[in-house]
Amino acid sequence: MNQQATEQHIDPSKWEGDAFNRKIYADFLSQYIEMRVSKTDEPLTVALDAAWGTGKTFFVNKWASDIEARNGGVIIFDAWKNDFSNEVLVSFMAELSIGMKPLRERIATTVKVAEVLNQQTKSLMSGFRKAALPAAGAIAKGVLKKLTGMAVDEIVDAIESGNTPDVDDFDLEKATEGAVEDLEKGLETFFEKTLEAHQARSAATQDFKDALELLVKTLQAESAIEGPLYIFVDELDRCRPDYAIKLLEGIKHLFAVNGVVFVVSTNMDQLSKSVQAVYGGNFDGFGYLKRFFDFEFTLPQPDFYSFAQVLMRDLPLFTGRNINYGLDEPAYKKEVLLARSFELITSAFNLPLRSQKQVWMIASAASSGIPANSQISVLWLFFLSVLRHSHPETLEKLGEKLLSLDQFKELCKPIGGISGTSAKSFHRVERQNGYGHFDEASFVELTNILYVYHKAVFETIDEISKRMNQDSLRYPKYLVNNMVNERPNPYNPEIEYRPFIQHYQKLVKMAGLMS
Repeated sequence: MNQQATEQHIDPSKWEGDAFNRKIYADFLSQYIEMRVSKTDEPLTVALDAAWGTGKTFFVNKWASDIEARNGGVIIFDAWKNDFSNEVLVSFMAELSIGMKPLRERIATTVKVAEVLNQQTKSLMSGFRKAALPAAGAIAKGVLKKLTGMAVDEIVDAIESGNTPDVDDFDLEKATEGAVEDLEKGLETFFEKTLEAHQARSAATQDFKDALELLVKTLQAESAIEGPLYIFVDELDRCRPDYAIKLLEGIKHLFAVNGVVFVVSTNMDQLSKSVQAVYGGNFDGFGYLKRFFDFEFTLPQPDFYSFAQVLMRDLPLFTGRNINYGLDEPAYKKEVLLARSFELITSAFNLPLRSQKQVWMIASAASSGIPANSQISVLWLFFLSVLRHSHPETLEKLGEKLLSLDQFKELCKPIGGISGTSAKSFHRVERQNGYGHFDEASFVELTNILYVYHKAVFETIDEISKRMNQDSLRYPKYLVNNMVNERPNPYNPEIEYRPFIQHYQKLVKMAGLMS
């Protein structure tokens, strides 16, 4: 692919929202694929492998936009949306036909070219009907039934499924001599019809491939598309196992032709489990899948901070709320601090991305129960949400009584690397030459920061206020400063007002009931 053409035609704004910085992978893949197709002139099927929730669909759509921007041909088939159909290849062919229409319309057609395209399209559809829907089994089964009667249905079903019937399964002593002759004659006719149907289907399959290849070449010759035709198959790992396997097999055996590149967006691990669901738990799912793909490209897993930004964009339930981020990094914007707080907690537990999304949903749902006049302490809320998701027994223990700092750290030990995680702290110091001030960074252990919140859970607002007046307001102690403002003004000194943070555990436990 011409690099200058890429710079001229691809609009960078099409990648707006690319939090994982993946445009470079799309550019690389396009260049490699188009070079390979031009050199080998062979069909190509690519597996785009990425874990669940890591933006495969976003990547496919943006990559497809880049290809279209340079006059490439693109058709996107959402396998998940079509999973309702039992006729797997029919639904795929329908989407292919719809996708072809705008590509044909790119041509400033003369009458002659229009007639050629229409005829090629008709040939393609006709060839598909013969190749994908031969009805051979029904024809042969009908012949056999006519000759032998309904009593041999089980034999027919066994033959069609590839299982050889055992003679011992049938009571031949009760069969008349004529019935046995009819059975033999029926079976002979059945196999003849099946052989004829197989030969006809093989010829129809090749005719269909030739028609598809010719149509693509015509589109290229008429400058309707430049380079190969890309057919993206998205969300395959979400489909029911039998549908996913039938679609893969159909693509490889029926649609793989020169000039066509299939990009199957999936999670290879999940897809291999689908294969095992169809063929058995001991079946080599990965080995089977490798037969379908010429190569696999694994999208790198996004870093935790970038993933937090995507969660904020997709589930913006904290937007507009008064938030205590738990971090002493005043130079950052609020959106950055929210993502940093989430990153700090999830990286401490080394949570997989799927779990991170579930934790974000728990925390977001719990936040809906926090009053608008209360500041949300998100670091503590994220911590409790992780415990609800991964360590519910620790969550229960945490709410039983006030622990000392050492006890709190001891409780956190079994749940991973949280005790080894630190956050930045900034404080003002004098320059040595006496001019001005500057921020000097130090680090505070995450357990020390979280303990400030744990202690506040068991205190009244007056106790928090008294302690803060006595102690230095250094980080992380000042994190509970806002809780003092939750006391009514004027207030009754005889009433023990308590900060709303004491209800976080209850809210998180309720939010954790959602899935």
